[in-house]
Amino acid sequence: MLKILQVAAFAAAMTLGSVAANAALVISTGQGAGGTVDPNWTITASTGTAGAGDTWIHTYNPANFPFNYYAPPLPTSQWITPTANAAETFDPTFNGFYTYTVSFFANIGSIVAGQYMSDNTVTHIDLQPVGSQLPGMGSFTSPSSFAFSPIVQAGLYTLSFTVENFAQNGGNPSALDVAATVSGVPEPSTWAMMILGFLGLGFMGYRKSSKTGGASFRLA
Repeated sequence: MLKILQVAAFAAAMTLGSVAANAALVISTGQGAGGTVDPNWTITASTGTAGAGDTWIHTYNPANFPFNYYAPPLPTSQWITPTANAAETFDPTFNGFYTYTVSFFANIGSIVAGQYMSDNTVTHIDLQPVGSQLPGMGSFTSPSSFAFSPIVQAGLYTLSFTVENFAQNGGNPSALDVAATVSGVPEPSTWAMMILGFLGLGFMGYRKSSKTGGASFRLA
């Protein structure tokens, strides 16, 4: 009995470990080759002079990235910009606002979290239909963190960063670097049901082996 239950508990642990290991969904910027269009993120210029929707990926290179002042990208992401020329100057007269967006499916209990850097500053982060955050001044030299509470309903979600690009006559690109994941955490009831299921299978195996052993004893 003990051995069967131990095997069942081990199977439950291995299954739950597999669920946890496969739960993280990477939604970072720049999931592609440098100098190509990002396949997942889009950029919309709500106010500003940059082209909308090009979403170019650029691997950090001190020799040619804007003015040699951006920090290297975060470990699991790359910088993305509205146009192919990462150093292109925008918004000489008025501040521009650019929304960087990605959509994904999330299960109940999923946590959306990560880090970001931006040029110029992220005014707000939205996870729809959950809500918004006002992160304050961002930076293109050091990362800031963000996180949303666990998702309560499975479905399609949209994460967006609104970047304000300050008006100035020269040297004013817009860019964003986000390293984020959607980490799925099974609900407590899910964990309990899975463990009970494996223990139940172990108990059924024990009863079957007991009946077989009893029958053999009577025949002897």
